[in-house]
Amino acid sequence: MKHREFVYAGEPVPAFDERECAAFFLHVQEAILFSLEKQKLLTPSQRKRAALLLAENIDENREEFYKNISDGCEIVDPC
Repeated sequence: MKHREFVYAGEPVPAFDERECAAFFLHVQEAILFSLEKQKLLTPSQRKRAALLLAENIDENREEFYKNISDGCEIVDPC
């Protein structure tokens, strides 16, 4: 893979919000799990179990988020 360098252009960098970017974060975490499996630090069954736990956690957070919106609760951004 070719090495690349990126130069900061001075523009503000948007903050990632876990609620808005849940799929992105899930894929990054799954990529880490695959990397650990490739390095023989996880077994395939451990990777599958961890991926299931990640997906369940994201689903629970999503349900709670939408429940709070429907209840009219104020949602505070943790950042």
